[in-house]
Amino acid sequence: MVLRKGDRIPMAVWCPLIPPDEYPRLAHFERDLRRVSQAYDDWLAAMRGKPFVGTTVGVLLDRIRMLLIEIGVACAQNRELAETVQRILVDRLRSSALRIVGNMPDETPFQRRVKSALKIFFQNLRFARDIIPEEEIELAVLRGGDKGHKRETGRPGIIARILKRRRVGDSDPTPDNELVMKQALIESSNVVKRLYMRLLSPDPWGCD
Repeated sequence: MVLRKGDRIPMAVWCPLIPPDEYPRLAHFERDLRRVSQAYDDWLAAMRGKPFVGTTVGVLLDRIRMLLIEIGVACAQNRELAETVQRILVDRLRSSALRIVGNMPDETPFQRRVKSALKIFFQNLRFARDIIPEEEIELAVLRGGDKGHKRETGRPGIIARILKRRRVGDSDPTPDNELVMKQALIESSNVVKRLYMRLLSPDPWGCD
């Protein structure tokens, strides 16, 4: 890593998982940063043997979540370090995802609905939690397109029932929720694939 003279960051260990501009937040964790590097190396070794083509967004998010878990385990005796690194990683992944979404086309009502749903999805995505992407995308579509709907909890199938209410021949010019959901799910997978590939690269944040 190339540091400017004015940075004065006394890091004896460089971990490519940490964006260079975030090193000042970790200066007092210098001795324990090797644990993060080792956890990242172990994760890379495990991930490079796994299939990529045809992998769903849920599986890719699980793999990213495993990295966060491994960092927590490796730094179990230093929770402050683990939580700081996890927070840095999640914030960077989220901002990268939103930047990708922001560059998507929005010339048609359908594209705008998809883009809006993706923004909501990634703004609220809990990378460290085990989620069902399809359900979260559905909720994002409803929040982005049907402002009158309120999220209901504890009632399985509520989203499916809402999506089935739209009848053939409906005069509502708003793009069909189910079609928006399907496209948003495809696009979310493409975004997460790009995030995942960056984590596998030698310099994950080189494009930022």
